[in-house]
Amino acid sequence: GGMMMPPPPPKAASMLPPAPRVPSKPAATGTESSEQVRGKEVASSTLKKGDKDHAMKVSSGGGDVPYKEPDWGGRSSQPYKLEILRNGIIVDTVALEERSFWSFGRTENCNIVIEHPSSSRLHAVIQFRGEDSVGFVYDCGSTHGTFLNKRQLKPKVYAQLNVGDMLKFGQSTRMYILAGPGELMPAEGPSLEERKKVAV
Repeated sequence: GGMMMPPPPPKAASMLPPAPRVPSKPAATGTESSEQVRGKEVASSTLKKGDKDHAMKVSSGGGDVPYKEPDWGGRSSQPYKLEILRNGIIVDTVALEERSFWSFGRTENCNIVIEHPSSSRLHAVIQFRGEDSVGFVYDCGSTHGTFLNKRQLKPKVYAQLNVGDMLKFGQSTRMYILAGPGELMPAEGPSLEERKKVAV
């Protein structure tokens, strides 16, 4: 009877590849699935930790960064958000009206930490103008550049941001998209101007 034993394992092995894709049957592949789950747990816990750090940094207002806010800087009265995308999926959203400027870079002091070797210590800043809540992105002389809609920005220059604009920092693949009220979309230029006139 000893000769009859070998055939079943191949059959089991042939069952393995689909198993990871069917989360509803973790029991089917004993050790494999538990390892998978363990991997998932690790991944999610690191994510959670990142989120916590994020939230902490955002609320603590970030530490000291070598950036001097301009005289015209001020908080946005518009509910702008920054959507952070990894592989095309939103992994985080930051409410930008909480601060007048947001720093991006590799050090812990930055409001939004870019965990990527191509990121500079203080890479870039999103700065709002107090009087009209317009947002700008400012590259702080980063080594690998800041990209606005795939166009590299000149360092140390304020470039205006519009709703829907996409930022990338260095070679990091994460995308940062400015989200906000629909009427602030660039297409609505004239009405925004008219609204300003009315406001004055």
